[in-house]
Amino acid sequence: MRLHEDLTSIVALDTFIANIDRSNENLLYLKEQDRFYGIDQTRSLHYPIAHHCYERIKQAKNNGYLTKCPQNILECLTEYKKKLQTLYDTFSNETMHQMIDHLIPYVADNTLENVGLQEAIQCLKNNFEDNRKYVLNII
Repeated sequence: MRLHEDLTSIVALDTFIANIDRSNENLLYLKEQDRFYGIDQTRSLHYPIAHHCYERIKQAKNNGYLTKCPQNILECLTEYKKKLQTLYDTFSNETMHQMIDHLIPYVADNTLENVGLQEAIQCLKNNFEDNRKYVLNII
């Protein structure tokens, strides 16, 4: 995240939408614009990433890493939290739940019976609530 300001925004969005598949292959860099773009969000919405982020940050904090790490890393984490907070200020849990529920009719009828879809929907809803509880309170 600290290598380019666009990466902090991409990581915050990935946390927000529970995208577990961000890698170099899923980043597009346009040199002439000096901009990064996240591509391929197909592995979003399926995994409770907020708890994972919380555990990683908590571990770093408990091990004393956050008190010893370079200032630019702390600034990057602070910027990440601000960007994530902006997403939550813009899209409340209630709004996100309504949007998710609104999208369900657009899924093929035979998919609605799929337990995996229902689990993904509940995971996404839980992830929004968990992000507030975990990530936003630890940094």
